[in-house]
Amino acid sequence: MNPFLKYAWAKEKQFYIRHARKPQEGYSLSGVVLVIDKGIGFCHIKFDEKIVEAIGLKMPYGIGPEDTAYLKVVKALRHYDVWCCYTNKSKSIKLWKSDNPPAWVKSIKFIE
Repeated sequence: MNPFLKYAWAKEKQFYIRHARKPQEGYSLSGVVLVIDKGIGFCHIKFDEKIVEAIGLKMPYGIGPEDTAYLKVVKALRHYDVWCCYTNKSKSIKLWKSDNPPAWVKSIKFIE
């Protein structure tokens, strides 16, 4: 397993990702998370600047005003994958996987 995957999963609480009613604004990482589980939907999060820095180090072009990104949670057969994708869809990386959805994936609003 990629060492970053283990680190990110172990440090999820340190990054202070949490569910929110309104998405976080003002960062190059979106506060809206794409969720693919029983359909396509989204949820809102708030986070600490530390996660932007940590994920930015792993993304091919970093994360910044020119290279904005968002998180995507995908339900696979028996686990959930958390991805980071550039908004222009040029590249994406798998951050970690777990048996359960991340604690901050709540109140999913499904797109019809």
